[in-house]
Amino acid sequence: MQPATPPPFILEPLFMYVYVLHVKKAGHEITEITAINHVGGHVCFPPRTLKGLVVMAASQGTRGALTPTDRP
Repeated sequence: MQPATPPPFILEPLFMYVYVLHVKKAGHEITEITAINHVGGHVCFPPRTLKGLVVMAASQGTRGALTPTDRP
């Protein structure tokens, strides 16, 4: 059965495509990504919510597709 409480972090569907503004790193590990979504709103999220390919794209400051279902 699914738990009644939602997961601690949820990406809204309107955050499907982003342009990365800033990537916070601890050494070589990305800890946080700040971006503008496709409707011009800012979104900040931990990289564990994304697929590895998107995190790589984010680290290079490129636009990438978010995958809200990819959670640990």
